[in-house]
Amino acid sequence: MADNIPVIRVLGFHTTYEMHPKRGTDPLNDIVDAKGFLLDKSGRRIMERVAEDWVSYSPAHSPIGTKNVERIRHMIPDPARVGEDADGVKLAFMSARWAQIEPAYELWKSGQEVPVNGTPLEICPIFNPGMIEVLKQVGIRTVEEIRDLSEIHLTKIALPNMRDVKKQAGIFLENMNGAASAEREAEKDAQLAAMAERLASMEALLEQRTTPEKAVDPEIAELRAVRRQGHRLRQPLGGSEAAPGARRGGCIMTVLTVVQDVSMTVGIGRPLQVFGSTKREMQEMQSVVNEAANVILQAFDWQKLKKKHVITGDGVTETFPMPEDYRRMLKKGRIWHQRYYWQPQHIVDLDTWMEMTEQNTPVVYPIWTIYGDEFHFLPIIPAAETAKFFYISNLMVRASDDELKTAFNDDGDTFVLEERLLKLATIYLWKQDKGQDFAAELADYEQAIDQYMTEDKGAQPVVSGNLGYRPSSNVWPGTVSG
Repeated sequence: MADNIPVIRVLGFHTTYEMHPKRGTDPLNDIVDAKGFLLDKSGRRIMERVAEDWVSYSPAHSPIGTKNVERIRHMIPDPARVGEDADGVKLAFMSARWAQIEPAYELWKSGQEVPVNGTPLEICPIFNPGMIEVLKQVGIRTVEEIRDLSEIHLTKIALPNMRDVKKQAGIFLENMNGAASAEREAEKDAQLAAMAERLASMEALLEQRTTPEKAVDPEIAELRAVRRQGHRLRQPLGGSEAAPGARRGGCIMTVLTVVQDVSMTVGIGRPLQVFGSTKREMQEMQSVVNEAANVILQAFDWQKLKKKHVITGDGVTETFPMPEDYRRMLKKGRIWHQRYYWQPQHIVDLDTWMEMTEQNTPVVYPIWTIYGDEFHFLPIIPAAETAKFFYISNLMVRASDDELKTAFNDDGDTFVLEERLLKLATIYLWKQDKGQDFAAELADYEQAIDQYMTEDKGAQPVVSGNLGYRPSSNVWPGTVSG
């Protein structure tokens, strides 16, 4: 249950005025229809404007700039609206979510400001009014939220030097809380000293009242240790979610088993077939699971999909085709030419490229661009010289015969990346397509993908001692003579 308690940020409230049928109040004199709504002389329902309060909130793990907007009356926990909820999970989730929204809503209704859970940006000297306005547009209102931003979220904020801003925010909070931290440390030291004293007394008493245990045979001790290890590794049936990277029963999950898990979660029944099924829900699921795979592929430069491509010049050819499985360049990818110490410049704007090529603008440094599914280079790559770059492959699906392909089209297909991510993405996309509340499912997916992104990068390098050589891209290749 604790894992299902929602952690959200309340962004604000607003009111709209909507036309609703007016109910009758006088059963003797009012003319009403079968549902109790007032009718005019022509038999039409009488409408009136009714105030409707809305809340804007964002799950703590959702991307920067995303938010959910819901009617307040739909957020209030109501056992009659959750259906057959025998174990109370859905009702508990709604109650926990409302517990975080209700205090802010009551303050807003009374004309007060929505409270900020943390240190307001306005009291921190590193933020000017312009920066605060930009940050609030993406739902950030406290210094703690800046300090806790992940790397992927830093790049989504339209402010310069966000990494430095994050570091300064952390230093500000440390300085502001220095006195409180010192007091807590002193209290902790006193508690530890008292605990150490009590532990010493208990050890002395235990030593007096116990006799030495009989020595255990080493072979028996080893067998016990192996048995305990086996219990830790065994996953109980119906247990909790598998750990990241785990496989069901030691086997890789096929797209069929992924969709079966998804179907049970979203309440549409466990299918025996997905691809080839004539059921409408499974035909829709085919589209959603492929969309989920593409969302995951685009989210990050996964090392399993990274490939290196080498272009070899002939002194004549300006254009070169993309690799057959090319999906995109790395998010911070560059092309490297063996002739130059600096990377060729990517001309993104094609009008600039046309201006430089059609007006015979002298090209003093290498440039390149992409159009027509081809790479274009200027100046032309000399014969036998190479240009190299990494790219993301679109072959994210493995068939049962081990052949790689771009999409799922058979129940025996498997996902090249993490199947748990595929399951979580498919669940939230399915609910999103059906117009259901998917905030909790999106939060689960965002939390999981952040973890897998971190693991996919590998260990961080540690450099010790004197580093004699530091590679640099800012090096003049010529010779300076006096």
